[in-house]
Amino acid sequence: MLRAAAWTLGLFGVGTSVVGLFPESAWVEPIVLLALGIAFLYVSARTGFRERRSRGELAPKQAAA
Repeated sequence: MLRAAAWTLGLFGVGTSVVGLFPESAWVEPIVLLALGIAFLYVSARTGFRERRSRGELAPKQAAA
């Protein structure tokens, strides 16, 4: 959750500064928002789900002991 919050703040911070560089242009903000959406999709696709063990399943170290 903390990683998602950091990515969100970072990407929107970069987007805000890019839009601030071109205050007169109306076309910059939609392009930045589209790029942010693509970046979020890329980051979420890159971080896969880890399979969780059930409570009854032991780790290899515990099973050997």
